[in-house]
Amino acid sequence: MTSILTQRVFVAAEFQGKGLAKMLWQHAREICLKNGNTGSFTVNSAVNAKPVYLKLGFKPISEVRTHKGILDIPMTFNLAVNGNN
Repeated sequence: MTSILTQRVFVAAEFQGKGLAKMLWQHAREICLKNGNTGSFTVNSAVNAKPVYLKLGFKPISEVRTHKGILDIPMTFNLAVNGNN
């Protein structure tokens, strides 16, 4: 398997700031790597989630856009470039 698509992952407001997004990201990354992902990941971040993805090591690859009626920011993470964030 070389590609897995996950859409619209959110952490409820009362649980934000407790490291859950980081744990979810680390778990998802490990599953992907174990299943053949080469270490390259792309997300379409909600506008308000951009700071979280930046903290996890993702980099924006374009400005805010409207995709399928939803505002988002395409972002990428490459294990070879970003390391093991």
